[in-house]
Amino acid sequence: MSSPDLYKDLSFKRLSETVYVHQPTPAAVKAETKDPETILLCAWMGAPPRPLRKYTDEYISIYPHSTIVLCVSSYSHFLATPESTLKKDLEAAIPYLTTNPSNDKLLIHVFSNGGAYNLHLLTHLYLLNTTRPLPYSKLIFDSCPSTIGEITSNANAFSYSLPKTPIIYYPGYALCWLMVLTIAIYSEVSHNKVSILRAYEGLNDEKLLEVTGKQRCYIYSEKDGLVNFRHVEDHAWMAKVEGAKVRMEKFEGTGHVAHMVGDRERYWRIVKGVWAA
Repeated sequence: MSSPDLYKDLSFKRLSETVYVHQPTPAAVKAETKDPETILLCAWMGAPPRPLRKYTDEYISIYPHSTIVLCVSSYSHFLATPESTLKKDLEAAIPYLTTNPSNDKLLIHVFSNGGAYNLHLLTHLYLLNTTRPLPYSKLIFDSCPSTIGEITSNANAFSYSLPKTPIIYYPGYALCWLMVLTIAIYSEVSHNKVSILRAYEGLNDEKLLEVTGKQRCYIYSEKDGLVNFRHVEDHAWMAKVEGAKVRMEKFEGTGHVAHMVGDRERYWRIVKGVWAA
């Protein structure tokens, strides 16, 4: 049975538990345009509809001719759902990524490690369906990716979208801290890489995602309390080594997935500049 649709007011059609799509009007499809053909948005884990809408509405406004594929994830998906089930839900996005074999008009925008993990799973699905790494035109990372950091910062990441009511937040935060500690111990004992680390490495793996010659932009801040900015910079450096054309956009004083709120004009200028480059 499907879970309640938390994103029903976003002007998107629900395709699966985690995939939504917005289609342009027929007139917009026929028009000559330099807009992306497809925009893939991989939202942060547990993204509430209201903040997420600030991004979807703006994308619809500035790129009215684009098909927008939105991939979301919840805490239950991340913590209690087998990876095989996550991939099955994400399969609904694959037809929109395989229509144009070169994907030379595909813009990907990824938020936080939750979005990075979804993109990582999509690259595996794309490889399975096409036997090729996922191609794209431009890739934007917002507040990601990061590898396994301090337990406290990881607990902060999992508790980011918890209600701030003390009676709910503090017990929830304690559970997040315990869960992160358990994952860290399991990873150390079993020698199995946790999903965050697999995504961090996989998004620079040329077998899964095209890197050489591709343009990507990292939007981040030293004040991000959930993602270590040095992890972001290291990932960008590794992408450069692999031949990517990397643009770094460091914001001052903005928190996790809050750079657009901190400087809206600059943020969307960056997005439009990345696509136009």
